[in-house]
Amino acid sequence: MAGIIQSLTSLKKNLGKAKARVLVFGTLSAMILVVLAGTVFVLRLSYSPVVRQYQAGIHRTLQRVVSEFEGFEGRTAFINMNRSSPALGLPLIHLPLDYLNYLPGHIEELRPLAACSYPFNTQPGSEMCAGILDSRKAGAMAYIQGSFDLEEELSVPAYSKSPTTGHHFLLSIEAKGVKQAFVVTFDPLRRADALSKSTFSPAWSLTGFRYLGEGQKSYVREPDIKGRVLLPDSASSHYRYIFQAPIQAFMADAVSDSKPWPPSDLTNVKISMKVVAPDYSDTGRAITDTANLAESPRFTFSNMSQYLASGEKLTFRAPAAVRDAPVEVESVESSAQQHHHQLRMALEHVADALIRAVIPSISTQRNFNFDDGSAVELNGNASLILSGWRAAAQGTIAFAMLLCTSLVIAGFILYRFLLEPLNNLRRNTLYLRDKFQDAENFRLPYTIKNERDEVGVLWASILDLHKSITSYGREALESTKKQAEFLRALGHEIKSPLQELTMRHSNTEDPSFKSIKRITHALKILSATQGEGSTSPAMGPQEAISSYRGTLTREDVSEYLQNAADENPNVIYDGSIRKLMVSADGDMLEAALTAILNNANDFRAEGTRITITGYTDAQWVLISIMNYGPHIKNHPIEEVFEYGVSSRSGDGDHGGLGLYMAKKNITNMGGDLVAKNVEGGVRLEIKLVRIRG
Repeated sequence: MAGIIQSLTSLKKNLGKAKARVLVFGTLSAMILVVLAGTVFVLRLSYSPVVRQYQAGIHRTLQRVVSEFEGFEGRTAFINMNRSSPALGLPLIHLPLDYLNYLPGHIEELRPLAACSYPFNTQPGSEMCAGILDSRKAGAMAYIQGSFDLEEELSVPAYSKSPTTGHHFLLSIEAKGVKQAFVVTFDPLRRADALSKSTFSPAWSLTGFRYLGEGQKSYVREPDIKGRVLLPDSASSHYRYIFQAPIQAFMADAVSDSKPWPPSDLTNVKISMKVVAPDYSDTGRAITDTANLAESPRFTFSNMSQYLASGEKLTFRAPAAVRDAPVEVESVESSAQQHHHQLRMALEHVADALIRAVIPSISTQRNFNFDDGSAVELNGNASLILSGWRAAAQGTIAFAMLLCTSLVIAGFILYRFLLEPLNNLRRNTLYLRDKFQDAENFRLPYTIKNERDEVGVLWASILDLHKSITSYGREALESTKKQAEFLRALGHEIKSPLQELTMRHSNTEDPSFKSIKRITHALKILSATQGEGSTSPAMGPQEAISSYRGTLTREDVSEYLQNAADENPNVIYDGSIRKLMVSADGDMLEAALTAILNNANDFRAEGTRITITGYTDAQWVLISIMNYGPHIKNHPIEEVFEYGVSSRSGDGDHGGLGLYMAKKNITNMGGDLVAKNVEGGVRLEIKLVRIRG
């Protein structure tokens, strides 16, 4: 933990040294992040409405497809998803029970069944459909309907000769290896009256015959073949027909509940049919033939591709009971490819990668489930969303890339032409910090080449300032050395006669004894301001006074105070008559009291006296010196004890040392000295450590 704290402290210190670089590169990095975040925000903001619009579009597309498959045609397509190809014959499909509405006798006009009807290649407007009903109750019947174009009128055969002497159908049904051949003839319907004839369209009933044997020369009436042919518009030549034909192979399946219905091999049934014109020769002219059927019915799943855009896909799933594989339909559209310049293509690739990275994934899948269990699924193409929006997005990304590149270039320029020179200047300046002795003989660690710009001018100014400081320092050092030598010589010359004066006035009753003693004490303290050798650090008067501790002994402070009152008629001692013993240095105590009394005497109002009181408590000896005169004007009042502060008038006559020395002497002896402005004057209170006994 301590190592981590130390590492963090070191990191903080280093970051503080490189604050300018951190701020510049931090600001540029923050701006790049803002640009990138803003670009992502703009892309997402502009992308959202495009996505919603596309999702609404594929929803509408699915609704169109669903509307196509909601009716009978759609249900028919779903239950016949994997029908066989008509290449080998018309497929027999599975028909819902709703097909009963199409049977003859229920309607006069036949509607085409598009999900079942295959158009003819020779007659694109004609088609044919064959199917079997969903219920076995209808029997093993194939329901065949379709249409054909015929310019001539339908002729009725001469049954006495052959059914093929008129227009007819040649029908062949093969299932489970059993092949049946039929011929179906046309008989015009007779209308009851003229009104019915004018109201209803022309119609023909169908009569069926089954061929006997392989030669198809003999035949027999087939009563299960029923149907009719209609000509919806007598002015046209387009005939529609519908009839039923038996499938012998499925007869057993239709009457047995144990077998599935429709039969499982329904896709293996092969139906071929021709519409043949009458020909009195053995072979007639084929008007339509199932051999010429198109590959797909008119209504199929693949037709839904018309609603799809490029890359979209539809999946159709049959009901669970049918078990047919799903059918997938894709769009037939292809995206147009454009060729651009290589730089443009590279930019597009980068932009596309960024777009895919920042835009959210969207849901392009929609489903619809029909009531019968069938379902339609539409899978959209997400790239279509980008096609119209990509150009604007690429422009936004290109602008963001240009802006980020500009910020990077700006950062390089700032570093190369500003931050690096400033860092070199800072290191050179730090190197100069200790180079004041040999200012002319040093080699800078970095060369500042920016001579004419702001950094160069600043460096030249720093060099000039360094030279000036060095020159001044040399002069000041020389002057200090001379002053020190002068003071040492002065002190030496004072000490010799002072020693002689001390011996002459050694009697304590001598009036000059105290003055000589004070001079000796002051010289003892102030002589410490100069070291013994030239290399020793020198102290000023303030440091010397503050650091002097003296020698603490037992002193009677009352004696000092009484002597001061006896020697000065303006001082009154009104203290205790008992001895007030304190822990003090005698010289320091006398110097402090003398300085305080001199200061009080200087500010004493004329005609007043200084009053001294002294008393003790359990721990301290408390002395009060009161003079009547002006108050101390310093604020705060403690300022009067600071070094060099003097309240006396005059220019330079007083150094402000008296009260400073008194304060320091008393505090260095363990006591305290405070000043208070009171009514009529100033009171100084001294507190000294008391010694009992």
